[in-house]
Amino acid sequence: MISGVGLLVLSMTNRLGRPLDRIRALTGEISKAEGDQKKVLLEEIDILYRRSRLLQAAVTFSVLSIFFVATIIFSIFVTVMFGAGLEGLIVVQFSASLIALVVSLVLFVWDIQLGLNSIKIEINRWKPS
Repeated sequence: MISGVGLLVLSMTNRLGRPLDRIRALTGEISKAEGDQKKVLLEEIDILYRRSRLLQAAVTFSVLSIFFVATIIFSIFVTVMFGAGLEGLIVVQFSASLIALVVSLVLFVWDIQLGLNSIKIEINRWKPS
């Protein structure tokens, strides 16, 4: 599970870099923009920032999922080595890991949807009326 979620984190962090780079580029363009063009750039920056925040939260929940898996491994070790009887704790940790993973995936899909909505707005802006 750690390997799989680790690859998911890698994908999310790579995806996070794109809106951040685009925000930096657009903030440079704002100083040259006027009127409606400035408003359009600010709207685009707002959407990109929202996407960045979603991805940040998705990465956080993925890492939290990995953390819970690591605590499961430790709890199993303690149970086997010392007969500690941590089965109930292991069930809670496993549940928490899966919940964190599901939340992470929902946020990731939400980012993808927001990105597609952003592109649709851009396409509609340039379509002839």
